[in-house]
Amino acid sequence: MKEIETILCATNFTEQAAHAARFAASISKRTGARIVIIHAVDEISDSLMPKNQVLRFAKHWLAKARADLEQAGASVRDSLLEEGRPNHVILDAVEEIDANLVVLSTRSAAEPDPQGLGHVAERVLRRSPAPVLLVPPDASVDLKKILCAFDRSEAAAHALKSAAALAQTFGATLDVLHVIREPDVEEILGYHPGQEFLDKVKVPSGRELESKIRKEKDFLEARIAELGLEGLQATTEVRVGKPSREITRQAKSGRYDLLVIGAVGRRDNPRVYLGRTAKKVAEHLHCATLFLRDADMWHSQIEEDIEEIARNYRKARELIKERKFKMAIRKLRRCLSKAPYFAPALEQLSKAYQQTGYKAEADALSKKAKLIREKLKR
Repeated sequence: MKEIETILCATNFTEQAAHAARFAASISKRTGARIVIIHAVDEISDSLMPKNQVLRFAKHWLAKARADLEQAGASVRDSLLEEGRPNHVILDAVEEIDANLVVLSTRSAAEPDPQGLGHVAERVLRRSPAPVLLVPPDASVDLKKILCAFDRSEAAAHALKSAAALAQTFGATLDVLHVIREPDVEEILGYHPGQEFLDKVKVPSGRELESKIRKEKDFLEARIAELGLEGLQATTEVRVGKPSREITRQAKSGRYDLLVIGAVGRRDNPRVYLGRTAKKVAEHLHCATLFLRDADMWHSQIEEDIEEIARNYRKARELIKERKFKMAIRKLRRCLSKAPYFAPALEQLSKAYQQTGYKAEADALSKKAKLIREKLKR
């Protein structure tokens, strides 16, 4: 994670959101980062209050939330009141203000599980290009103990650098945990292959296991030394087990103030937005948790997606000219699976459906494309 300059702090005016804002203020005071606080007035609401009153109410409470941040000593750059689904509004704002960090509470007051994720937090975590800091209701704002989960992935390398930088900034201790994944054939295969097969799976033990643990510990200590941060109080631990379980257990038993973890692990598909371990850790948070992904990997994924969209679109147009409509439809569907609001692809798909006799589907796609183009002109 690059130096924190702009923090996007989302609020829904609950006590949970106010606590997350206090966490953002603490980071702002220590790093000099400026906060943009944002609230989304949900366009799909069952409120009986007229919309103009809802907006007036939201404007009042947003001003109060901003004043509370400033009173806490934070530097506030702006306050934004937007209309739309909260997760969409937050994700759009990340791009618009070039946020380095997104801070939000794990859930709203209406969502009962104190350790689970609310639907807004989960969707932002899955899709945000910026690091996401999730703050549970009982999280400590004063960072004294930081835990970093490490697994040799690029995202974990970013997590280690960020955790070390935060530890130095706050004068906190840093514990780095690397969990060597124990073989779980049933989880990998998706079914139980039988005990006879499991007995043949080679599991490191004795001297072989000790050697592997020592090798990983040496590697981890070398990575910390390479950071070159003077005065950093860091310890390392390598253990064998299921990563999500061991990380969650350590975060709880060690009473940490912050957990830093890569959003995508070494064993995950590099194209996913949230890896298996990070997802499971997010479901059971015992302290504030910072999720990071490799920025270079994120941008390369975007470039690959754009190339794939363009390739499928060009090929579909060629197929339509050749009157190979069914093949063109398949290409356009692939294109729209990546970019559902790409109007030219919708228009070409409408043409292909028209030629194959699906007039109702063709008309619906044509109307959708027209609506998108009209909205973009505004």
